Amino acid sequence: MVDFTLSQEDKELIRNIRFLGEKFMRPLGIEYDLKGEPIPPDHPFFKMLAQVGFQERVAGIGREIEGDGAENEKEKEKKKEPLQGEQL
Repeated sequence: MVDFTLSQEDKELIRNIRFLGEKFMRPLGIEYDLKGEPIPPDHPFFKMLAQVGFQERVAGIGREIEGDGAENEKEKEKKKEPLQGEQL
């Protein structure tokens, strides 16, 4: 049986992603839609994402984690990707 219960960590991740969407992504998207231009790849928003560790996850790449507990960490990352994608 599959357990779909969200951990506290998952709930916090969703809360943080919603905050990013509301405060940064939506206004930025509207701004550049009105300009009729794509968001430049060197925009400070993307640098901020990289600094807080979202860039790889947002891109759906995920992180390879080596050493003890690697499988458990990989599974956690796989579970987070759909949560993040749905919120964005």
